[in-house]
Amino acid sequence: MKRILLSLTAVLFAVVGWAQSEWKDITSDYIKNAAMSIDKDQQTDWTLVGCTDNGPSEGYNVYGFYAGWGALESTVGSAKQDITLPAGKYRMTGYAFFRQGLKFDVEPSKSLGKMIAGEESAVIPTLGSVSGLDPYPDNFPQAADAFYNKNLYQSTLEFTLSEDKTITVGFECTFDLQQSWMLIGEMKLYREMTILDEYKLVRESLKSLQTEGLNAGLMEKVNATLAETENMVGSDEELNSATSMMRTTKTEVEEVLPKLKEIEEYLVFCENVISISTEKRAGVTDAFKEALKTSGLESAVTPEDFAGVKTVCENAYIEYILNAVPNQGEFFDYTIFIEGIGNSTNGWVNEFTGFNKNYQYNGASNKNNEALGLIKPGYIEAWNNGAVFTGTLIYTKNNLPTGIYKLSAYAFKNNGATVNFTANGQTVALQDAGGLYTNPVLENIEVTDGSLTFGLEMIEKADWIGITNIKLSYIGLLGIDKLKVSLEEARTALQAAFDVAVADRKIGKAMKAKVEELMAATGAVDDDAIALTDACSKVIAMTNSLSEITEAYAKVGQQIKDAMMSAMYATVDNPEDKTNYTAAYTKANTDLEEAVTLETIQVIGTELAEATKTFVLVAYPGNGKTFDYTFMIENPSFETGELSPWTAANGGDTGVKENSNGTYNITNAHGDYVFNTWGTSNMHVQQTVTGLRDGVYKLTALVAADAGTTLTLTAGVKTANVAAIDKATGVDVSVDGVEVVNGELLVKVLPQIGSRPITSVWNTQARLFIQKFRQLSLRLRKVRAWMKSVILKSQLPDNMQ
Repeated sequence: MKRILLSLTAVLFAVVGWAQSEWKDITSDYIKNAAMSIDKDQQTDWTLVGCTDNGPSEGYNVYGFYAGWGALESTVGSAKQDITLPAGKYRMTGYAFFRQGLKFDVEPSKSLGKMIAGEESAVIPTLGSVSGLDPYPDNFPQAADAFYNKNLYQSTLEFTLSEDKTITVGFECTFDLQQSWMLIGEMKLYREMTILDEYKLVRESLKSLQTEGLNAGLMEKVNATLAETENMVGSDEELNSATSMMRTTKTEVEEVLPKLKEIEEYLVFCENVISISTEKRAGVTDAFKEALKTSGLESAVTPEDFAGVKTVCENAYIEYILNAVPNQGEFFDYTIFIEGIGNSTNGWVNEFTGFNKNYQYNGASNKNNEALGLIKPGYIEAWNNGAVFTGTLIYTKNNLPTGIYKLSAYAFKNNGATVNFTANGQTVALQDAGGLYTNPVLENIEVTDGSLTFGLEMIEKADWIGITNIKLSYIGLLGIDKLKVSLEEARTALQAAFDVAVADRKIGKAMKAKVEELMAATGAVDDDAIALTDACSKVIAMTNSLSEITEAYAKVGQQIKDAMMSAMYATVDNPEDKTNYTAAYTKANTDLEEAVTLETIQVIGTELAEATKTFVLVAYPGNGKTFDYTFMIENPSFETGELSPWTAANGGDTGVKENSNGTYNITNAHGDYVFNTWGTSNMHVQQTVTGLRDGVYKLTALVAADAGTTLTLTAGVKTANVAAIDKATGVDVSVDGVEVVNGELLVKVLPQIGSRPITSVWNTQARLFIQKFRQLSLRLRKVRAWMKSVILKSQLPDNMQ
């Protein structure tokens, strides 16, 4: 009887627990992208009006709305979405602030921004009204860090629905002054309910996913979770566990559901591509279909699974469109082959006359032309501050199939300027549009040698131009006569490149045989457009590949020679170390002769470089030779894009910057990044290199600063000075004879501010660039090795000396 009473008591407590109401977080059940974590131009959950700042791209999950800098360009801003809620009591929270003009009002009531939920609203705080921030941040992303990462500027409102209802939630504001600003962040939705209510809610929400067109893998995952949690209702703990399990599954499925839909749409697109085209090589259509069929889409359940499926499908698509031709009146989208080239200055070549201001990639949206639907957050620009300049901004894409193409872009210019959009000799003038994007298009562009050269020509009165969003379409084949000429020219070019490679001994025997085989196979091609196009593509690709391969071959060949010389003159304590190193460069030499791809050659070089690092750490250079120890410096060229493990002090705008930006550009820099700082006092950057062997070293660095500034390189206790030429031209500075006796070496660079006449305030603010610490060379143990032999000799008996 006692046991029965205890059981009844347990049930009673369970029921009482079920009946207790509390605020439950139901955000993920109703609000999509509640954390504002998707790029504003890619998300579809919020309806955005006037959104300018894009938090996710900066590492902050926020959206921003700006009224305009020079004028009141926007009078409203909002982020809204409609959700359907059951009857009940709700609480909503959200991060946001509002700034009216440039005022840092301390009174939240002065805000013109609101958080809304149906007919209810809460005035969001003004920038400056929250204590704990001094000074109040006034820019992005610092303001985002202040209000979001520190959990500040939070608004709350509660509301009750007497019946099931669809309501609008989000943020909205009005602007009546330029430079007004609203920044919004994560939103949360809570409902007052019992544990059992939450269990039922989440279960129904998970069940609803069964009607979302899931693949077999996701359907199995949902059904398994529903089955496992069906009878977990014996206690509060079981209910919470079941709810958590179902919510996790729901979140995971919803995360990948857009990826599933995206791939399904892509498969439909691929089927359409097949239907409007003809294969150039037999079997490519069947191979394309088979790759799509066996991509693994039905079994995919994780983000990694779907990413893998997408890669398989995209690779199959690329293989197909390179081996097929669109039917008359159709085209292939070849933008995939030039994707991203309008998003940075990498690969672009500018030849400007009369230009001395900003050439860079600008991430602004101020050139968007909403009237024409030309929207793009960022462009490559050349801005000359009102001064006229001329010249060209050009990009060249190689290894395209011969054929006829169409090219378009978003481009802008100042009104009244004459600027042309050009590609392979064709041009079209940009139209005036108030400094906003226009959409120049060039049709029937002929690519005869695999190369497409395009860009902008500044002819007259240009002082600000830009380009982005380049789109490329493949229309069809060249005529047979042109293809014959193209093939002959391609074969001539390949033969010339091959002859040079052989004469300069920059080609291995396997690659040599491959070129000779291709030349023989393309010597007599039938008068067939597809066959001629295929032959052209192969020969052109081989020519371009040969250029890369011979360069890489020569580089690795030099590595092998250097390794042989290092081993020849070096001494070691353990003879096996030299034996292993000899085996490594011998293998590299053998492998190099058989290599036929750039990737293979690069791997050979990498493996030999690792073997060299191992060897120089146990060997001693002789005969006046040195060992390169640059690999002992962490991040020597700042190519991680981060400052660490370097430390810097006493400078403005201090940090590692992209070298492509006009503000930080060093024309002869190695790599994509530079260190930058400026100021009026002891700015510097330094690192203590550890783990070095005792010995004598030489350190070299590439530096730049304002003309006339003396730059000092420190290595341990020794220093060397060099005078900067200008900010854009790096100069080498070296410190020789550096002794290391404890395995550590301080590496430091600083400008001597007082080293030149001060003629203006700008001359007192020396700007310092440093890029590529290199040639930390070791001259080690030569004296010590000699002394070692003397000591050994002195320890022998007299009759043996």
